[in-house]
Formats: sequence, structure tokens, C-alpha cells
Amino acid sequence: MNVQNETYSVRDSINFAMDLARWLHERIHLLALPPIEHLAEHERRQAYAALFSLALDHYDSFVFLMDTQRISSAFAIVRSMVEACVRAKWMVSNSPDAVRNFISGKDRTGLNNMLHDIASFDPDFSKIYSQWLSGDNLKFLHSLTHGGIGQLKSLLGESSIEPAYPEDEQKALIVVAVVTAMSSAFHLFSASDNSDDLLNQWNKKDGEVVRAFRAMKMVEGV
Repeated sequence: MNVQNETYSVRDSINFAMDLARWLHERIHLLALPPIEHLAEHERRQAYAALFSLALDHYDSFVFLMDTQRISSAFAIVRSMVEACVRAKWMVSNSPDAVRNFISGKDRTGLNNMLHDIASFDPDFSKIYSQWLSGDNLKFLHSLTHGGIGQLKSLLGESSIEPAYPEDEQKALIVVAVVTAMSSAFHLFSASDNSDDLLNQWNKKDGEVVRAFRAMKMVEGV
């Protein structure tokens, strides 16, 4: 799909997200992670890889739901995708003991504290996700996942019950989903035994993503 001098509709944006899902699946399906002899480091790597993989599973579900116009359900899954990615990102740079304590339930660090910790090694990630998980954006995510209140107004038409979400709102959630999928893939690629080649491919794909966001008229929000 050529995005030069083009403006994406919601349908174009969904198609791009679907193409990205296929591209990611082709590379992650057979991804191999090299062994780590140190048990605690192995457990930490397995934990964050599992959460990044979970975020990508949610992404696959998101694009399927958007493609089939189950928009309310697609919106609801975005929060789970984002939270899985943030928790995985926190595990990437934290100590094996901290990760083990989190998994065991001894210390359940909250998302805000995780983002504060992440800011020390990846301030851009922390800034973006802090914006998405605070203020009106967080209230919006709450409304989508707690009882479906956020979907109610969009479903109540004058004579029927049909989803009627604003196009900009749909594109904004697609951007969140795509950024989260790309971030998750980056870390899985980095941990693989073929990281150099996969990260080179990722960098090229990231350029395509930025151009697609421009076509969606959503670059300023990323």
C-alpha cells in the first residue's frame, strides 16, 4: 500500500494494521530465544517475553475485531494490550528478584510506578504511555473496560443499536495498538538468536508505520 501523499480512511488504517499483524506473525511464529544459563535471568527473560507475546496476541484480536466491525470489543481489548506491554517493558530492565517478587505477588508494582522506573532508561516510552494511562485518556480506557459505559453512547442510534464511533477515535486507538505491537516486537526481536537481521527489518517497518500515521493524520499524537 502506497502512503505517499495519501490520506487514510478508517478502512485504510485497519488494512494497514492487518498487514502489520501478518508481517509480525511471520517473524514471531518461529522466533527462537537463545538459552540463558543463569536461572534468575532466564526466568526474567521468559516473563517479559511472555507478556510481550500476550500483547501481540491482543493485537491480533484487535485487528480481527476492527476488521469485522466489532469495534466495541476491539476498543475494550486495547487496555489489556497496553498494560501487558508496560509490565513487560518494566521487566526488561528490572532485577530478576524484582520480577520474581512481582510474579509471586509479593510486590505488585503499579503501572504508574513502573512507568516512573522505565523513564530512567527509555524516557520516550515512559512519556507516551504515561500520557495514554493518565487523565482523560485513562478515564476513556476505564469507560471502555468497566461495564462498557464508554461504548454505550456510541451504540445508541436513533432507531437501531449500531456502533457509531468517530473516525478520529478509531484511528487513535489503531495508533495505540500499532505502537504497542511494534514495541513488543522490538523487544522480542532483540532477545532472539537472529536479532541483527530482525531488528534491521523492524527499523524498515517502523519507517512504514510513521508514514502510515502521517496518512492517518495522527503523527502528532504518537
